[in-house]
Amino acid sequence: MPTGQEQAVTGPVRPEVDRTAAAARETRGAPSMASVIHYTIATEAEKSPDFRRVLWTGTNTQLVIMTIPKGGEIGEETHEDIDQILTFVSGTGKAIISGSEKNVAQGDLVVVPAGTKHNFVNTGENPLILYTVYGPPEHADGAVHRTKDEADEAEESGEDEPPTA
Repeated sequence: MPTGQEQAVTGPVRPEVDRTAAAARETRGAPSMASVIHYTIATEAEKSPDFRRVLWTGTNTQLVIMTIPKGGEIGEETHEDIDQILTFVSGTGKAIISGSEKNVAQGDLVVVPAGTKHNFVNTGENPLILYTVYGPPEHADGAVHRTKDEADEAEESGEDEPPTA
């Protein structure tokens, strides 16, 4: 027998559940504390033969792994509104930032502030493997480009656009 405190359940799912679902969509895959995403990043980067693979995209940042083949390069570029932090996992290369050159190798980290012209060139015999964090995201969520040519084509066609807020 009802006590007068029960409420009939009608209509959509409880509002707090709806807000949770909306928040999950807004963070584009950002994990809740119950499902934290964990990578052994060097292992992830080493096992990917792809030129570029987006591992995770959040509202404000994006994690991408890259493999630059022998003799290859990322290509000179400038991200006007995006900061980039690159960490080198293996191989040897050259960072060219605003015309200055610096050798890079395993364990090195390079910060490229927004608006800075940059390129990274593989100068070694083995692939130059790195991971990079963009803030805000630079590439389409989940994008995988096997080669630089494929990556360039996706960018030129508008297929590799970052998510919009």
